[in-house]
Amino acid sequence: MTIWANVSTGSTFAGFTGGLTGTTTPQTLVMNGPKSVDAAFTLNGPYSLTLTTSGTGSGTIQASPAGPYYWGASVTIWANASTGSTFTGFTGDLTGTTTPQTLIINGPKSVDAQFTLQAGYTLGLSTSGTGSGTIQASPGPYYYGTIVTIWANASIGSTFTGFSGDLTGTTTPQTLIMNESKHVDAQFTLQGGFTLTITIQGSGSVVKVPDQESYTYGQVVQLTANPAADWVFNHWAGDLSGSTNPTTITMTGNKAVTANFTLAGDDTIPPVVEIIKPINAIYIFNKPILPFRMPVVVQLITIEVNASDNQSGIDRVEFYIDGVLKGNDSSAPYSYDWNEIRSGKRTIKVTAYDNAGNIASAEILVFKWRFHPILIIPILLLGMLWARYGKDSGWTAK
Repeated sequence: MTIWANVSTGSTFAGFTGGLTGTTTPQTLVMNGPKSVDAAFTLNGPYSLTLTTSGTGSGTIQASPAGPYYWGASVTIWANASTGSTFTGFTGDLTGTTTPQTLIINGPKSVDAQFTLQAGYTLGLSTSGTGSGTIQASPGPYYYGTIVTIWANASIGSTFTGFSGDLTGTTTPQTLIMNESKHVDAQFTLQGGFTLTITIQGSGSVVKVPDQESYTYGQVVQLTANPAADWVFNHWAGDLSGSTNPTTITMTGNKAVTANFTLAGDDTIPPVVEIIKPINAIYIFNKPILPFRMPVVVQLITIEVNASDNQSGIDRVEFYIDGVLKGNDSSAPYSYDWNEIRSGKRTIKVTAYDNAGNIASAEILVFKWRFHPILIIPILLLGMLWARYGKDSGWTAK
C-alpha cells in the first residue's frame, strides 16, 4: 500500500518510524503481517523576536513568555512608559496604541514601542532682597528629567545670600532636575557698614544727608559745607574734589572727605595759565612735524595747558574755541581733545579758575587745516624752508 505524510502549515515532516523509515513521502508498504507506521512532525522555528524602543521619550517593551518561539506561539507584548513619557504606539509587526497586545509567531518578528516626552515644563526665575543681581539658567525647553544648571550673579555692592523655592543653599551654580514645573528665586543683600569720615580744614562744618553711622553700597549722600563767620568754603579733598557746594558722594566703600575753608579775602592773586600745546609748529594728527611761524593743526589735536595757583589751588580750566566754551578739566594735567576739522584761522582761549574765584586766561591764534594728502605738501615745504632760513631754528614742541 502507499503511505504518505501531509505537513500542516508551520510544521516540517521529520520522517517515518516503525514499518517505514526515512523522510521520503509517499512510500510503499508491503503487508506481510501486522504493521505500524508513525509520521513524525516538528514545528518550524525557533524564530527571533526583536523588541526595541524609539522616540523622544523613554520606556520599556516586554514579551511573555520568554523564547524560544516556534510557529504558532502566542506572545503577549506590552509597553511601559517611564515617568514623564507617553506610549504613542507600536510599529513593526504590531500596530496601534493598545497595550498589551498578542503576537502570533509565524516567522522572525520585530516590534518597536514608541515613546514621547510629555509637554515641556516651565521654569520661573526671580530675584529678591535688598541687593541686586541676576539669576540665569541653561536654555530650555525643559522635559521630564532635563538637568538644568542655575546660577546667581551678584551685582557690584551686593552679595548672593541663597536660593529659595525649588533650590536651596548658597552654592552657585547648582543643578535642578525637571520633573514638573519649577520656580527658583535668588536672594541678594546690599553690602553695608561703610563709613563716611568728614575732616574740617579751617573753620566751618559739613552737613550730611542722610546723617548715618554707616551706609550701604551705592547709597548717595549729600554734603553741604557751611563756613564759619569771616570764612569761605574753598574746596573738597580726599574722596571728593572740586568746589561744588552742596555736592554728593556715592558710597562704594569707606570714604573720607576733607572740607577746606579759607579766611574771606585771603586769596586775591589770580592763577598762572599757559598753553603748552600747540606752539609754533606744524601738527599732523597730534604730532609736531616741523617748526613754523604759527601753530598749524592738521586734523585732530589735544590742547594742553599748564595752570597753577600757590594759594587756594586750581579749581578748573575752561577751553574756548572762537569764543565758544567747548569743555573743562578740573584735574592736572589739563587738556582738551579738539576733534573739529573745519579749516581756517581759529582762536584757542583757556581760562583758569582758582578756588578763591580768581581767574586768568591765555589765548593763541592757530590755523586749522582739514587733511588733504596732496595739499599738505606745500605746508611741509614751507616748514622746511622756515627751519633752514628762519630767524630761530631752535625749537621744542610737544
